[in-house]
Amino acid sequence: MPVDFQIYARSQTEKGKAKCGDSFAYVAMNNYVVAAVSDGVGTRPCDWLASKTLCAKFIELVCLKLETNYEPSDLVKICLEVDRLVSNPAPECKGMMAVLSAVVWNTKNNHVDFINVGDSRIYKLTKNNQPIQISSDEVKAVNIRKPNGKLELTNGSTVVRTGLTNAFGLNNVNIKVQTYEFLPGETLFLASDGFYECHSTFDDDLRNIAHSLSLNETTAKVFKFYENYQTDDATLLILRNHQLGITLPEIYNIQYTDIKDHCAKFQCTELMYEKLKHTMLKKNRTEALATLAIMETAYLIPSKAMLDALIETMKTENFTDGAVFAGIVRLIREAMK
Repeated sequence: MPVDFQIYARSQTEKGKAKCGDSFAYVAMNNYVVAAVSDGVGTRPCDWLASKTLCAKFIELVCLKLETNYEPSDLVKICLEVDRLVSNPAPECKGMMAVLSAVVWNTKNNHVDFINVGDSRIYKLTKNNQPIQISSDEVKAVNIRKPNGKLELTNGSTVVRTGLTNAFGLNNVNIKVQTYEFLPGETLFLASDGFYECHSTFDDDLRNIAHSLSLNETTAKVFKFYENYQTDDATLLILRNHQLGITLPEIYNIQYTDIKDHCAKFQCTELMYEKLKHTMLKKNRTEALATLAIMETAYLIPSKAMLDALIETMKTENFTDGAVFAGIVRLIREAMK
């Protein structure tokens, strides 16, 4: 059954750290999707509790509004209430702080409401494969000083680090609600700085994740690769719009040339996979081979589980064609890379 969206999130703790200072949360209700990623400030106490409290309370309060009459402006009041909670923890966590990226999407509309506080980020990958940062970092350059107050120098130059200009936990958070276009086939990414600063392949990694039919498998591979470069807790949340922007013919009449300029790559992969399965059920060798050729050439690679299912279909339908079988095996090899 077609779905309007897919969502997946993952966090990875910095090596040697006891608890992850990042948190994420999401919920779907009443035609809305609400998602949040928070990064606790590691130089403050209880970073893990700050981010966990922020995400959980934000989701809770937005859901209460969705049960009545949600308006984007409600996010300001919600965030101020969450800020009061984060700013007044138990004594052992006094001074804890966190940043937040959050989105609220009405799946019946082509836009998303979002807020971004601090240095976590929100990116959008268009169906044309272009990554765009839609949020703005709330940071400034800070000169590092020694305990005696003098500037810290390296090779004669002042040591400069990035400092936050806005965060939850100080009872004075500044909230700006924004709206951005979110079209069928596009993907949103909510990322902590520990993820987007981890490796120079970041843009390509976003593309690979967005193109994949298995968000969890592909995201896990990226996080595994990042392990050796990670210097901070890392979190990524993916929200993918699965709606189609065009009206499709029956699956057996779909032509790749008709959909490739109107659908995202993951959607093209899904559609061509369904066409391939249909040709196999009909034991149409010519169409099956033609569809396989398109999938290989355009690099439309389904998940290994989906391809394994096609092998089983060949067995149960007694469709014993060596060339079709070999084509599926080649796709499986690509899926396993």
